[in-house]
Amino acid sequence: MHIIDEFLPKVKFNNLANFVMSNKFPWFYADQVSLPPEEHNINDPCALETDGWYHMLYSDDEDYKNGGMFFDAFLDFFEELSQTFGYTQDDLLRARLGLKVPKLGYNKENYNLPHIDVRSSHDTIIYYLNDSDGDTRIFEENYRDYNDKEPTKFTVKDTVQPKANRLLLLDGFQYHTASNPINVNRRIVLNVNLKCK
Repeated sequence: MHIIDEFLPKVKFNNLANFVMSNKFPWFYADQVSLPPEEHNINDPCALETDGWYHMLYSDDEDYKNGGMFFDAFLDFFEELSQTFGYTQDDLLRARLGLKVPKLGYNKENYNLPHIDVRSSHDTIIYYLNDSDGDTRIFEENYRDYNDKEPTKFTVKDTVQPKANRLLLLDGFQYHTASNPINVNRRIVLNVNLKCK
């Protein structure tokens, strides 16, 4: 796990965050934000799947192969990613934004279902676009240890608080999940999956 605060220069970050949080940026509703609960036998009283909104910027296996309509607005971010870590466009597997809002009955102990984003070896980047509660949980469990079977119990190893312009890089096979905010009206992240460096 690696964390970088103030990842983008301030002006570039403000331009990006202001655009994503404007009424010019479209969001699409999803009734599940992590996993379909009925397909997983996760035995964790804190794990609570919720609905939310997403925007797919890029996917290597969907209609976003060349980037979605707003991909160009994120070029400064991807250029900084390339300069900092050496990732190229060829390494990109998926880039997706997520928007969570407070939910009735949800408390600070709850989080969404633990998951991995892609089932091939990859790195995961979570980039926070606003200050929020709704910590990211990273679990002890790693997909490599389960021989293609899903663990059913999870132990929280680390938590990362959403902070505007903070970047979190982790092994994509490390189970992780998000939480809905309680004290602010929205939590916005860019989730990027890349071939391992």
